[in-house]
Amino acid sequence: MAAPEADFPLFVRLPVELRLQIWKETLPKFQRPLYFYQEGCWESHNTGENEITLKFNHHLLYLQLNIPIISVNREASKFTLRWMEQQGIKLYLHASKKSFVIQRPFNPCTDTLYVPKKQFHTFYYEPLGDLMCQAGFENMTIRCPEPALKNLAIPWDIAKDEPNLLADLSQSGYYSGVQKVALVVNTQAIPRGNQDLGSQEQWEMKSVLDNHTSTRHNGDCHFEGIEGVTKSAKKLGWDNDQQLEVELCFASLM
Repeated sequence: MAAPEADFPLFVRLPVELRLQIWKETLPKFQRPLYFYQEGCWESHNTGENEITLKFNHHLLYLQLNIPIISVNREASKFTLRWMEQQGIKLYLHASKKSFVIQRPFNPCTDTLYVPKKQFHTFYYEPLGDLMCQAGFENMTIRCPEPALKNLAIPWDIAKDEPNLLADLSQSGYYSGVQKVALVVNTQAIPRGNQDLGSQEQWEMKSVLDNHTSTRHNGDCHFEGIEGVTKSAKKLGWDNDQQLEVELCFASLM
C-alpha cells in the first residue's frame, strides 16, 4: 500500500542533498536499543560421537520496524534500502499477511539483551535444560565456542533479591562472554506485553548519569563513579577477579 502523497508539492524542487537529509531525519535512530529475551534461542547439536555443541541463535531475536518513507517515492525507497543495508536491517515477505515486514536482527557483539526479573531463572537454566534433552549427555564433551552475548540488561531489583545470581552467571561458561551489565531502574514502565516477539515497541537504554560514565568493578569490590553502588555490588556477588562494566540505566521508548 503506497503512502499518501505529501502536502508539499515543491519538495521535488529542493536540492538533492537537502531532500536526502530530510529522508535521513525520518529514519529510526538506533543508539542503545533493547532486545527482549525470548525462550528458545539456545540450540544443541551433536558435532561428534561424544560431543555436543551449544549455540545461542541470536537470529531469532529482532526488532520489527515501521519505516513509512520506504513507499513514498522511488528516491525515498532507494535511499531507505541503502540505509537498511548499511544497518543490517532486513526486508522480508510475510507469507500470511502478504506484505513486507522490516526487521532489525540482534547483534550479540553490540546490542543489549534485556531479561525481565520473572524470566531470569529461565534465561539462566535454558542452556542446561536444552542439554539435558540429549541422551547420554553426562558422558559427552560440551562445547560452547562463542559468547552468546556481550551486553546484558537486567532489573535493578535483582541486586536485592538474587544475591549471587550474576556471579553464577559469569561462571557458567554459557554467559561468560558478558562484558557489560546495565541495571534498569524503571522496569515497571515496560509493559509485559512488550515481551511478545514481533509485537514489541522499540525501547532503548539511557544512562542515569548525565556523562554516561560506566562504573567498573575491580579487585577491591569497588565501583567508581556512583556513590552507594559498592554495597549493592557485594549483594550481586561478583568475585574479585571478575571484571564487568556496570551502569545504572532507565528504559524509554525510542
